[in-house]
Order: sequence, then structure tokens, then C-alpha cells
Amino acid sequence: MKTRFLAALSLSILLAPAAFAGRQPHEWKLVQQSQDMGLHTVYVTHDAAAIIGDRFGYHFLCKSPDWNVHCFRPAEKIEWIARLDGFSGRACFNPFGDPTPTGGPTVFMKHSNECGIPGSVYIAGPTPKCVVIGADKIVVAPQVADFLTRLYDIPNCGKVPIYRSFDNGRGRKYSSKKAFSPFDQGKDLRSGLQIEIKTLSAEKIPFNAKDFASPKGFKRIAQLTSVVYSPTQKETVKDTLDNMGFSSPLGRQKK
Repeated sequence: MKTRFLAALSLSILLAPAAFAGRQPHEWKLVQQSQDMGLHTVYVTHDAAAIIGDRFGYHFLCKSPDWNVHCFRPAEKIEWIARLDGFSGRACFNPFGDPTPTGGPTVFMKHSNECGIPGSVYIAGPTPKCVVIGADKIVVAPQVADFLTRLYDIPNCGKVPIYRSFDNGRGRKYSSKKAFSPFDQGKDLRSGLQIEIKTLSAEKIPFNAKDFASPKGFKRIAQLTSVVYSPTQKETVKDTLDNMGFSSPLGRQKK
């Protein structure tokens, strides 16, 4: 009985990648501009999402069946892994960032066509200018939408986000929005209408398993910030923090 169980388990592990590929006839490639995180190339299919960050050089991956979040740097061969329910993009630049997702109700307002993608516009904030647009034709598992909205730190409308704006008003400040900053103070001092995510291009392409391949043999790193930043970027942040008299996991307090 034990031998049969082990044989069945081994077979299921070997067939898992093929089964994943077999369920994915196509994928979507999006190029998105994040106000705080820079340019992202986003690959999305029903059971997976992968992101390559142009500004910082990191890679993110979240896919079935375990839905763990991987952040890795191929050049340095280092990787950070966490459960999806314990992940937030706030932790990318603040190791003490609260992983609780940005909440609040999303109320359907109208249909739209953002960057050629049919979408649904949801009010997600105190004014009608606070909106999230979700892609209607990019059908994904709930975990994919959860991962992307956690990464961008925006309300989850249950779809792939293709646009997000937040109206700070004239002279008003975010009351609860947490800034993407290594010196996060928990408030964003920008005023007016903020375009937090904008999709620059989108195309439906044949599925390529390599776009969603998990890293192999990478060194496991305990802190997300140590993977998000390149070695050069870490030194820049360390020097900045030292000059300010702060200490962080990226640098010691200046004496």
C-alpha cells in the first residue's frame, strides 16, 4: 500500500507541470506603469501571474497549486518565498510593512475600454475619481487577482487590475494609504489625482511555460527587501539611511 501511494505521489509531481501547461491555451502580456514601482512587464494566465520589474530588476511569480509568492533575482540567484495571505507590496520597500491587503468596498460604476481591453470600472475610495478598472476578458483564478492587487497595494475588484486612480484632493492627504518608500511613515503626502497604475499595452499571446517557470537552485533569502533591491541599489539605500541617522536591514545606524 505504501509503495503504491509513493508511486502515485511521484507520478502526480511529474505530471503537474504538464497538467498546468495543458490548462493554459494562451496568456496575456501587459506592460504597466506603476507610480511607485516603475515599469512592469506582466504575464498572466488563468492559474499564474509573473512580473518583471524594470526599475528594480526583480521578478515575481505566483501560481497554482500552492499559490506561494516568489520574488527572485536571476543575476544573483537569490529568492524570497512567502504565503500569498502574508504578502503585500508594501513589504517590498519597508520590511515592517503591514501585509494586510488594502480593503474597502468596490462598487461597480460602468464599463470601459482601457488600452483596448474591455473592463469594468469600480469606485474604490471616498470620491468617484478613486477607481479601479478590472479586465473583463482576462479570466483568472481569484488568487491571481489577489496577488496583483496585494502587490500594487490597491483594492481587489476580483479581476486583473489595468488602471487605478486615487483622488487626494487639493491639499488633502491619504489617511490610510501606505507609501512605497524605504522610509515609510504610513502616509502619502502627494495631493491631487494620483494615477497609481496605468496599462500601456496589452496583447494575447500563445502560452509559454517558461514565462511562469519557478527558479531552481536559488539561495533562499529571509527578507524581501534584500531581493527587491540589487546590490548597487542596496548600497544607495544604506548610504541614504546612514546619512539620515536611521538603521535598517539594509544598513547600520551611523555612529
